[in-house]
Amino acid sequence: MGFSGVDMSDWNPCRAGRSIAMALALSGSCALAESMSRGGPVDIGVDPLLAGDRAAYVGGDGLYSITRDVAAPQPIGPRLESTRIRVLSPGLHVDGGRSTAVWIEKLPEGNRLLSSACGDGKACWETVESIAERIRSTLVRLEPVGDGLYAIDATPGRQPVLSLTRLSDSDVSRQSLPIPNLEELGEISTLSLDRTLHIFFNGRRMGRELIGTLAYDTLSGQVTSVETVVETPFTPLMEALVIAKRPALLFKVYEQGRFSLNLAVREGDDWHVSPVAGADGLDVARLDRHVWPDGRLLVVFSGERRERTKQRVYAALSDDLGAHWRTRQLDSAEFANTRAWLPRLTVDGERVAVVWEDSRDIRARIRMQLSGDRGEHWLARDIPLSTQGAYAIRPRIDHVDGELSVAWHQYRSDKRDRADLILRTLSWDEAWAMAGPAEATSAPADRTQELETAVHAAWKAITDGDRAAVYRAYDPFYRAKVDFERYGSKAAPSAFQGYEIRDMLVQGNEAQVSILADISPPGADERSDDSGASVRYLVRDTWLYVDGRWYRKFVDDFSGASAIAY
Repeated sequence: MGFSGVDMSDWNPCRAGRSIAMALALSGSCALAESMSRGGPVDIGVDPLLAGDRAAYVGGDGLYSITRDVAAPQPIGPRLESTRIRVLSPGLHVDGGRSTAVWIEKLPEGNRLLSSACGDGKACWETVESIAERIRSTLVRLEPVGDGLYAIDATPGRQPVLSLTRLSDSDVSRQSLPIPNLEELGEISTLSLDRTLHIFFNGRRMGRELIGTLAYDTLSGQVTSVETVVETPFTPLMEALVIAKRPALLFKVYEQGRFSLNLAVREGDDWHVSPVAGADGLDVARLDRHVWPDGRLLVVFSGERRERTKQRVYAALSDDLGAHWRTRQLDSAEFANTRAWLPRLTVDGERVAVVWEDSRDIRARIRMQLSGDRGEHWLARDIPLSTQGAYAIRPRIDHVDGELSVAWHQYRSDKRDRADLILRTLSWDEAWAMAGPAEATSAPADRTQELETAVHAAWKAITDGDRAAVYRAYDPFYRAKVDFERYGSKAAPSAFQGYEIRDMLVQGNEAQVSILADISPPGADERSDDSGASVRYLVRDTWLYVDGRWYRKFVDDFSGASAIAY
């Protein structure tokens, strides 16, 4: 089968023509089931957590958990009593009926590593275990190994420290792990294989940057090896995985002015490192991956070519430990001038769902792509998950019992000063059905006339000195942050006396407009045509199509900053 896009929008397992095996592989009946829960406000600096159908987030006074079946968010542990205390690096793990959370509290006198549990005989989040006090750790990772659950915490930077704790109701066992001669620690990533915990790390040893790995045997409680995987300039992005019963690592490198995404796979006593084809030269912002039992590896990632393209979402397949790749773009090429990034995936048998943050509508939304054959083919178009008009970011996705769970942060307004966590659950059946109806697009085929009318109205207001009309023409993101009174107190009187539209270029929901504007009185300027009493300036405006109309994007004259990134 070729790795290509096919129109799967009419795929409904409840219709005739599909095999019984495929129909049974899908969940339950064809009745659509959907639920949406909300919690907040959230600390927007910390991504949402999701495991199965349970999500968690950092609020202003500590950690919270939400599920579809619980009406209100549940506090995890005691509430923070001081703004000087912050929650760092929270982790969430669900195994059967038991959920476990770990996190670090950053305190002036030294940090604390804490854990709490819910279910499986434990009262939900009522008891908090203090694993370690007065530590410098700022990173923690959760990793199940065999029938145990381990918390690995680290102190990055100079004088690094790496520690391991086995979480248990009866006994919490903690020990330091050796990282010989490591002068500086960057990031860590973990995996388990045959009751061995592998901890990958990047850092600097004797002045040389490297990626290394530490193997810890959970049966003997001993470190069995610490070795270098590859000497390479390190970046924060790396993801551990198991492929063909071997430890492996995906990692980003920036070397000699060029980015690459690479796969390192254990081969005997050595490591084989090869690039992910299709990602060469891309500055990858996030990646996620899945490996099937036969060794097929699917990697989804977002990347950009700096100063040339914005972040796009890609899927790469390999069936031979990374020797060969088939890579394609998952998001819509029609909106390449806006950002699509931060993908996450979940896999249920042969079914794959990928979600990401997409700014084609200028306000970011969460969008989804589906594959029914392990990433070989995808829907002809991606589909929106979050509500149109709501600014949604940083999605996570998982599945449990034939249902998809998707969590994301969503701003309460265009001011973007407060946000909530949204947890949406839907069946695979419903996800496929969403691909059927045509999307009500916010980008009609031809809006040039509409744009021209809006530009004329704005520039007439500018030349007439109508500040109220000029303000109303600005994008809603600027107006949400700066009210008219504040705008009017700082806006200088307009010196423009006339204008002419030179050209307009519309791409998706963004347009570039060039204006020849006349300013008086004249002055010596290289942009003057010296032909009359006025000076003619070339003004370049960006216009945004939001909420069914065109707005002039506000750009600060001095800093070049605006109120919206897309």
